[in-house]
Amino acid sequence: MNLTKKKWLLPVGAVLVICLLAIAVVTTMTGTGSEKSEFLSTFQLDTATKNVQLEEVYNDRGWFGDGTALYQVTLGEDGDALTAEWDDLPLSQDAETLLEWESDSISLPDITEGKWMLVDRGEDSESSTNVSLCVFDEGTGTAWYVTIDT
Repeated sequence: MNLTKKKWLLPVGAVLVICLLAIAVVTTMTGTGSEKSEFLSTFQLDTATKNVQLEEVYNDRGWFGDGTALYQVTLGEDGDALTAEWDDLPLSQDAETLLEWESDSISLPDITEGKWMLVDRGEDSESSTNVSLCVFDEGTGTAWYVTIDT
């Protein structure tokens, strides 16, 4: 009887380990939070805002989340209020350089009136860049959200 119990323990344990590894891989690849939550948190926007909608335009983020992503963000009627504390256009030289650096992958529409915010999400390092940039077009109520992780 003791031998029979041990025979099923190994296959069940193996299946359990495989399932846990699969969950870990999927979580690593897709991230644990939604893009909307990440957006709201990064730019310190009211998380109760329900009108915010993100549409992925470009995404080459890989295995560990490194890469670039661009989202078109609809802020709805709250856009002006949500971005009131952001900087007025034009972009700073740092933000312009960042967009030029990624110009092979992404490009933003020409926005003449609006607000913008650049958030450094990582430690200063010569070997990595982790930043988020959002540019809000006051004319259309649309924002463009760029994330870069190297």
